[in-house]
Amino acid sequence: MLIASFKPKKSDGQNSKNFVDKTTTFIKENAGKLVFVAHLPVLIEEALASYKGFKMAKPLLNKTSMNFLYRHCGKAFLSYLGSAVALSFAARAASWLHDKILQPNNTK
Repeated sequence: MLIASFKPKKSDGQNSKNFVDKTTTFIKENAGKLVFVAHLPVLIEEALASYKGFKMAKPLLNKTSMNFLYRHCGKAFLSYLGSAVALSFAARAASWLHDKILQPNNTK
C-alpha cells in the first residue's frame, strides 16, 4: 500500500528501466487487486471453518438452530469480505489521490 501511495505515476514517455522500477510500477497499477488477493486466504479459511462447524453441528442442532447458525456465520463471513473490499478500495483510492495531488497543473 505504501508503494501505491507514494510512487509517482509514470508519464507516457517514460519507460521502466530496471526490475525494481517495473515491479513497483506493477504494484502501483494493481494495488487494489493485490490487496484483495492478499486477503483471499483469510476469506477461504473463514468459509472452511464455517463449513466444518456446520458439519459438526448438524447432528446436534434442530432446524431452527441451524438456520440461526447459518445466518450468523454468513454475517461473520460478510464482515471479512467487507474488510477485504474496503481495504482494496482504500489502496486504490490512496494511489489515485496521490497521483491527483502531484499532477502538474497544465493551465496557462
